[in-house]
Amino acid sequence: MKLPKPEKPSEKRSELKPLLPEAAFYPGSPFYKMVAGLSAECLPSKVLKRVIEGGMDLLGLDSGEIALWDEGRRRLVLRSTQNLPAGFEEGTRLPEEGFIGEVFRTGKTAVEENPLFPGPEKFKEKSCRAAIATPLKIGDEIIGFLSLQTASLKRKISEQDALLLEAWAGHAAIAIRNAERFEANRRRSARFEILQRNIKEINSSLSLATVLRQVLRHGVKLCGMESGWILLWDDREECFIVKTAVNAPEALVGKRLKWGEDLPGRAAREQKILIANHDGPEGRLFSAAIAGRFGVLMAIPLVRREKPIGILCCAAKEPDRHVSKAVQEAVELFSRHAAVAIFNADAFQSLRTAGRELEQKVEGAARESNSLREQMVRKEKLAALGQIVGSVNHELRQPLEVITNAVYYLKAQMARNDIGPIKKEFERFLNIISEECVNTTDLVNELLNFTRKKDRAPLAVDLNKLLESQMQRIPIPD
Repeated sequence: MKLPKPEKPSEKRSELKPLLPEAAFYPGSPFYKMVAGLSAECLPSKVLKRVIEGGMDLLGLDSGEIALWDEGRRRLVLRSTQNLPAGFEEGTRLPEEGFIGEVFRTGKTAVEENPLFPGPEKFKEKSCRAAIATPLKIGDEIIGFLSLQTASLKRKISEQDALLLEAWAGHAAIAIRNAERFEANRRRSARFEILQRNIKEINSSLSLATVLRQVLRHGVKLCGMESGWILLWDDREECFIVKTAVNAPEALVGKRLKWGEDLPGRAAREQKILIANHDGPEGRLFSAAIAGRFGVLMAIPLVRREKPIGILCCAAKEPDRHVSKAVQEAVELFSRHAAVAIFNADAFQSLRTAGRELEQKVEGAARESNSLREQMVRKEKLAALGQIVGSVNHELRQPLEVITNAVYYLKAQMARNDIGPIKKEFERFLNIISEECVNTTDLVNELLNFTRKKDRAPLAVDLNKLLESQMQRIPIPD
C-alpha cells in the first residue's frame, strides 16, 4: 500500500523527533541482539509475538497488538496481541477509524493519553492511561501497525521511546514480510505436493465417471469450499450439461447452460476464473437452481488447447468467503491437468464404445460369412453327389422294386397254402427282406433329398423294438 498524503495530526498528539543515542544500535547492544533474534525467526506467529514482546520490553509497557493490512478485505486485521482481553485478537480496524487509523493513514508515530479503542466492551473498561502506535513500513509501503499500551499513571511515553519503537518497527516490518514469504513458500510447496498427488490420482483412471468425481472432490477442497458441480460441453446439443455434483441440489444434475450464460458460462467464454457473491453486483449471474442456496460462487473453466471442454463450479454458503491469489493460481494449474484427464477419459470411453460397435459388426459379418460358407459347402456337395445320386437311383430302385414285388407274391402264396412248420421261418425272412428293401429305399430318398435343407425334428421310437430289429439283421455264428 502506498503512503497517502500526510494529514495534520490532532492537537492531542505531538510530532516525535529522533533523540535516541546512536550507541543503542551498535553491535553487541541489547537492541542489536533483539533484532538479530527477531531476524532469525521464520514462523509468522512467532515473529509477531516477538515483535510485541520486544516492543514491550524496550519501552517497559504493559500490553500490545499488531494489525496487518488485508488487501482483499480492505481493512486492518489484528494478527497478534499480548495481555489483551480474550477475543480482542479477532478484531479489525478501518483505515479511517480513530487514533490507530490516523497513524496508518499518515505513516507517523503518535502517542495518545486515555485512548479510545474500537475493540470489545471488555477492553474499553480496562484502564489504559497511554498508548503509542507506529506504522510498520518497508520503504513507502505500510504493511500494518504496532501499538503498545500502559496502565500506569507514572509511566510517560517520551520522544526517545517513540524513536526506539520506530527503529524496532522498521526491523519488525522486514522480519514480518520475510516470515510471510517463508510461510507462503512453505504453503506453496505443500500445495504443490498436494497438487502432484491429486493430479496423479485423477490421471490413474480412464473411467470418465471416476475422473469427474475425483476432479470435483479435489477441486472443491482446493478452493476451500463445501459444494461443487462439473459441467461438460456437449457438441450435439451445443451447451454445457451438469454431469456430477457434491453437496448441491440433486435437481442440478442434468441442467443445461448456454455459452456465456450466468457466471460459469462467462468463465468459459473468457477462459479465466470468476468469483461472485450472491449479494454483490454480479449476484444476478447466479442461476435460478442455486440462487439463495450459496453466498459465493467460483467458476473455473476446464480448458484444453485453448478450448473449454467443461466448467468446475465451487460454492460456499458464506458470502464473505475469501479465495487468495495463491489458491487461485493452484486451482488454475489443477484445472489444466483436470481438463486433460477428463478429455482422455472421455476419448477412451468413446473409443471403447466404438470398439464395442465394431466388435458387434465383426461378429455379424462373421455369422454372415459362416452362413455363406455353409451354403457353398452344401452346393459343392450337391455338385459332387449329383451324378452319384442319379446312378444310385437307377441302379437300386429297379432291383428293389423287383424284390419287393417278389416278397409280396410269396406272402400272398403263403396265405393260400399251408406249407407246414417252416411257414413262420419263411415269414420271418420275408419280413427281413421287406424291411431291408424299405431301408434301402429310404436311403435312396435321403440321397435324393440331400439337396433340400430341412430342419431337424425329434421322432419318438421304441428302443426295445429298434434294438431287436438291429439284432435280427446281424447273423449270429453257430
